[in-house]
Amino acid sequence: MAPNENHQAPCGPSSRWAETNADQRQSDFPAGRKSCRPPEPIVDADQNALQRFFDKHARRKLRRAFEKNNLDEERIRTLLDEAERLKIPLDGPALEFALRRTIERLARYLAENPTTLPLLENLNTAVTLARSIPFPVDLWEAQHVFYDISCALYPRMREEMERGDAAAEAWTARFRLLSENLSVRLD
Repeated sequence: MAPNENHQAPCGPSSRWAETNADQRQSDFPAGRKSCRPPEPIVDADQNALQRFFDKHARRKLRRAFEKNNLDEERIRTLLDEAERLKIPLDGPALEFALRRTIERLARYLAENPTTLPLLENLNTAVTLARSIPFPVDLWEAQHVFYDISCALYPRMREEMERGDAAAEAWTARFRLLSENLSVRLD
């Protein structure tokens, strides 16, 4: 078939774009598919909506991680690092509320069972995490529960430790560490 000067592109009238980008156009589409229109770019509104969706999803994952009794410190740090890397703004008040409620709940559990070492360790993990995140967490209730336990149980556990009780020694060491993390002085 001889070239015809009045030949039109298969999808519409000839255009400057179609003539100058014919080779590029053919390589952009799968075999047998042709288009005269360039691919539509994602508009800013779509990008913003997508970003808000990812931000909300990341914040929700972080909030849920803060709400668990057995905090997975490594996962939470990974989520915080990811949020920082992607420049996702953290909802400080909502995350503070979730973590504070978890710490208060763990403190109440510890008050009910003060010699339970795993509870003491979970509370210490939560408080350590609270001290390291980029927004302040109110530890007032946990500090008061800790103080009550320190008045009622710590002197007895310290005496048992001095007599050589290994369990009392482990408990006392962790209790002292929690004391430092909560900024409550012992003795």
